Order: sequence, then structure tokens, then C-alpha cells
Amino acid sequence: DSPDYPLLVTGSVFRMWSMLGTDHVAIPITVAGLLAVGSILIIFSSLAILRGENQGYLAVLFMLVSTQFLHLGTDQYGDVPLAFFILSTIALFALKDRFPAISLQTIVLIGFTASCAAWTKNEGLMFLVLVILVHFIGQIGKNDWSELVKEFFCFLLGMLPVMGTLLYFKLNFAPRN
Repeated sequence: DSPDYPLLVTGSVFRMWSMLGTDHVAIPITVAGLLAVGSILIIFSSLAILRGENQGYLAVLFMLVSTQFLHLGTDQYGDVPLAFFILSTIALFALKDRFPAISLQTIVLIGFTASCAAWTKNEGLMFLVLVILVHFIGQIGKNDWSELVKEFFCFLLGMLPVMGTLLYFKLNFAPRN
């Protein structure tokens, strides 16, 4: 990893090591396992809500049959945490469209998960930019401005804690890339 690499996963592992007072190998394995299992649970729960339980079970079955995903998760690659946050963001967009009564609260969570993707890997920064371009700029002609501004404000509110940390890290600690 390069010195400017985002630190969500590695920072979490280091923090757990600091709390335990030892750098036990079980900590990174646990973090990787939780995010891999979390991805499976997000697929199941979002599809069960949106399309029915059978669709959720079928998607989980396909995911578990895919040895590549499980292999990446056990090898603790950064792609599984990134996939977790991208999947969460996409699932939240689908839930936002399905349940408009809670759309502003969901947009806050979307901002949080998209910014967590940016804090997980540098590729997550590109995903964050794409979310903004596709969702918000793509909606300019379709919705009224007041609703779009409210959604964008809620998105920024969800992004703020994580992006503030990422910006602080990139400006003060990461070397020029």
C-alpha cells in the first residue's frame, strides 16, 4: 500500500490492537470476516425487503457458491470492505426509492456509506464522485430544486464525519501522490 492509502480498515485493525495491547492475528481476520459476512447479510436483507425472501436466499446462495468472494474475504484484501460499502450504498438507494417516507434519513446513510467507501480504498473516492454525478447531477432536470437541495444537504451531512477525517489525513499526513 502507498503511504497516502486511506486508513479505514487498517486504522480499525490498529485501533483494536491498541485497545487489546497486542497485535493478535485474529483481529484483521475478524474485521475481514465481519465485512464479508456483512456483505452477504446486506444482499439478503435488501433483496428480502425489495423482492421477497426467496430472492434474498437465492442471491446469498450464488454469493456463497462464488469461491472468489470468499477467497478475497479470507485473504483480507481491501476489495471486500470496499464492496461492502458500495453494496450498502446501492442497497440504500433502492430502499430510498421503495420507501419515500424515509428518503431523507436514507440519504444521510447513503452519504455515510459512500464516504466510507472513499475512506476504504482510493477507488472508493471515484465511487463517491460517481454517486454524486449520477444521482444528484442526473436529477437536476427531473425533480424540483428544493427537494434536490434537501437531499444533497442530507447527503453532505452523512458524508461530513468520514470525509472530514479523510481530508484531514490527506492534507496533513499523506505524502503527495
